[in-house]
Amino acid sequence: MIRLVDPAFLWILWHAPSGSLQTVVIAGGAIVLLAGLIGVIVRWPSLLLWPFRRRVRNVLAWMFVVPFAGVALVYAWYVDSHITCDFANQWLMGRMLYCREGTNLYVVGREERVLATGYQGDDLENMTLQILHKARYNRPEDIEGPLYPPTMALLMYPFAVMEPKGSQAALVLTYVLLGFFAAWMISRGTQGRIQMPEAALVIFLFPNIGSCLLLSQNSLLSLAIVTGGWFWWARGRPWLAGLTWGLLAFKPVFAVALIWVPVMLLNWRMLLGMIAGGAAFCAATLPWCGVESWRRWFIVGRNAAEFYAVDGNWVWM
Repeated sequence: MIRLVDPAFLWILWHAPSGSLQTVVIAGGAIVLLAGLIGVIVRWPSLLLWPFRRRVRNVLAWMFVVPFAGVALVYAWYVDSHITCDFANQWLMGRMLYCREGTNLYVVGREERVLATGYQGDDLENMTLQILHKARYNRPEDIEGPLYPPTMALLMYPFAVMEPKGSQAALVLTYVLLGFFAAWMISRGTQGRIQMPEAALVIFLFPNIGSCLLLSQNSLLSLAIVTGGWFWWARGRPWLAGLTWGLLAFKPVFAVALIWVPVMLLNWRMLLGMIAGGAAFCAATLPWCGVESWRRWFIVGRNAAEFYAVDGNWVWM
């Protein structure tokens, strides 16, 4: 007859499909911890206010944010998320400049050759299909490619000198640092009413930000630019605020949405700064990309709009 304390019996009970012993241990531990916590609070009621003290709150925020950022960097290296169109779109833009093909942006045949300098085999086939043949098979002379304008090529050039895997890891690190930079600007812009770790906690725990980092989406770059413009505006420097927001020329939809802010505020210096900054950013692409690349980008955008209007997945989204 097996005794209750028999090790073999305990092993069977622990590994039982119902998890009987596991449930008992976890529930018992939770009850003990809860009872202990209630006892401590009854003995020292002031501990209830302890998490709300600013210094303690900052320490707790750092304890959450730093491990999260570290995990994001680890995932960026060990998970093959560079084999996604989210990253490959950006890498291809910069790689075209690196390979001195900037004037051939959005030309399918040239983009296929440049894409092959970083991807091979099935990965190359998948990236080519997702980026250059979205809705139909394109001939080499056809116009197709990433939806980003040529300004994105300038931003991605430093990362495109590396192979995709290393480039993606460096890009994720940059985006993480930009997240902390945005948190610092929020702290300075609010004159310390919101501390940097508190702002960083909100930024990095925002829904889907982990997925954005894993896929190398540039949400934190957009946030840093938007926060930077607000930072200068809060410090009474509308011209610099507008110049900063002009960097949104790499994502024109955001620029069009935010240009109404200085209009509604009747802040013409900020508006002029935004227009001047965006125009200068676009003009900076001309020596490497030429005017023709901009014309082709408009065609890519028009084709995408037509495709998104009929594609069931994008219509639902």
